[in-house]
Amino acid sequence: MKSNNTTASHIFAYDYLRVLASIMVVSIHIVDTVTASATNYLGGISWWLANFIQSFSRGSVPIFVLISGALILNKSNVVAKYLNSKTVRRLVVPGIFWITLFFVIQASWHGVTYTPWTIIRDLFVSKISHLYYIYIVIGLYLMTPYIQKWNSKLSLSVVFFLLIISSVLEYIFNRYQIFNPLSTAPLLWVAYLPYYMLGAKLTRVVYNKYLLLGLIVSTVLINAISSYYGYLAVGLGSTPWWMNHNGDYFWSNLSPTVAVLALSLFCLFRQIISSTTSKMNNLAAKVAVYTYGIYLAHPFIIDVFDRVTGLSIDKISHDLWIYFSLKIVGIYILSFILIYILKYFRFGRIIIGES
Repeated sequence: MKSNNTTASHIFAYDYLRVLASIMVVSIHIVDTVTASATNYLGGISWWLANFIQSFSRGSVPIFVLISGALILNKSNVVAKYLNSKTVRRLVVPGIFWITLFFVIQASWHGVTYTPWTIIRDLFVSKISHLYYIYIVIGLYLMTPYIQKWNSKLSLSVVFFLLIISSVLEYIFNRYQIFNPLSTAPLLWVAYLPYYMLGAKLTRVVYNKYLLLGLIVSTVLINAISSYYGYLAVGLGSTPWWMNHNGDYFWSNLSPTVAVLALSLFCLFRQIISSTTSKMNNLAAKVAVYTYGIYLAHPFIIDVFDRVTGLSIDKISHDLWIYFSLKIVGIYILSFILIYILKYFRFGRIIIGES
């Protein structure tokens, strides 16, 4: 490890990472129907491809948080910029819109029955699909002025230790099926605090690229193999501890494998992406602007697509990997187009946090 004193007005590595993380999120919500169908597809070529995509893509949300920390915590004016009514409005208003849309679609299209109590419960324990990320962002942004002070006083090793604590707590809550208070709306940001702080601290260090590549490959393999044997056990009528009702522990945003995967990708991209202007860098920067909107909107695009086309994996006659590969590309493009159009309207900019 050595110091990295490189500075630039714009770090294109973060643009590439944003685009990659947004593709990861879209991929998760498309291939999940394949990996979860253990009895029908487990062990096949398409299942393994979906499994590797899932296992790699689980680093998406931690990557988003790492980028936020890198871009925000090293600034000098965070109190004025991130602790004001405008910031709160840009976070809360889109949150209200997309969360409301989530409940409406779940009730009208998926037959989920809600009562005032179940809505409050789901909001409190963040059972709102991918939109839990909104809670994380709101909490971290509102606490940013204080987090910046903490981060300046803590060493890199101490912050790594905080991440280990988050991972251990995630294991305990998952392994013993205990209610996790850090999954509640007011505290969800706390679990992701180490990622946020590490995003700023890791901008000042450089690691061996081959070591980072090795860690990425290793963690993806561990995730994929644990998933295979987990679903194999489920198919045989047993439930290993990492596949309990809380989901696959190895795919958790706070599991050791996902943490190492996300941190390695973050460091690797910072080191291999040049900060000089080029056509590819400019393209990445332009697409990156739309990634938060893509994150918010893509599951609803998937719902509309499935409802309009009537396509599902059990109706696909050709190779399944072709179906979900094309669907990932198609949904991403459709989501991009939607956000691109929304940016031209005042209401559209409001609901994607751009105004």
